[in-house]
Amino acid sequence: MPTGLRLVCAISSGSMAIQATRESRDSARIPAAREGVTLNIEAVLLEPASARPMRLIKSFGFFLTHWRTSGFHSMCRVIGERVYIRYQEWWFGIHTEAVIQLNQLKLEHPDRRFYVPTNYHAFAAMLDRLNIQPERDVFLDFGSGLGRAVILAAMHPFRRVIGVEISAELNQVAQENVCRALRRLRCRSVELITADGATYRIPPDVTVIFLYNPFCGLVLKNVLRNIRESLSEKPREVRLICQVPKQSAFEMELQQQSHFTLEREERFNQNVRYLFYKANLGFTSHRTYDP
Repeated sequence: MPTGLRLVCAISSGSMAIQATRESRDSARIPAAREGVTLNIEAVLLEPASARPMRLIKSFGFFLTHWRTSGFHSMCRVIGERVYIRYQEWWFGIHTEAVIQLNQLKLEHPDRRFYVPTNYHAFAAMLDRLNIQPERDVFLDFGSGLGRAVILAAMHPFRRVIGVEISAELNQVAQENVCRALRRLRCRSVELITADGATYRIPPDVTVIFLYNPFCGLVLKNVLRNIRESLSEKPREVRLICQVPKQSAFEMELQQQSHFTLEREERFNQNVRYLFYKANLGFTSHRTYDP
């Protein structure tokens, strides 16, 4: 039976223990195409010193073009966003700012999306508006990539935070990022699992599921089926939080099913939309949201 890599960072009594084990499980079936991949993630994230002058020239050209097309104030806003990202990466001691295509990972699939990190500002603002119950809520990120959303979620009092990522290469870097950011984290149980989301069995204690437009089509249908099965096995209140672009096949397919109801949509800027769904299992929610 295929094996998947489970990466665990567990902290207790102020000490840190890192465990990397391989375990046999149906939910960890990874496409054979991934075998033999030698993508150097560090080469993608950490450019050599010789490449920095060219990057600076390109950045200057980008900002100049943005000024000409969108105006001075818009350019200043973009510069501020770039500086804020750099500051957050430095403060956590992590490297998550990258765009990585599926063909670089040998994981091409029409129903999967490439890696791009979630927006620092918007994701943090979204979490601040949740009424998290520390002894109850467990956060799950599908397509956790290099671990940015997992780390930001662990800054809040979740009982447990889980990241599921199909790429072992990305997950290895995510583990390193989590370990570097540990001193900043409030949640003391972070778990990174290398698995195909389409076959991953949802733990019975998960109550918040985050998806940043990671897949569509058959993969999405299987993930939603697995969520329904988990809720059937242990009925509970589950919130599905989706970050989507202006137009998305993911959003259109999610709207066509009847097991989840859209509660609300929030826009943190013109490019970042969050959709909040709840499961239709006959629950009466007594949870409140901060305005």
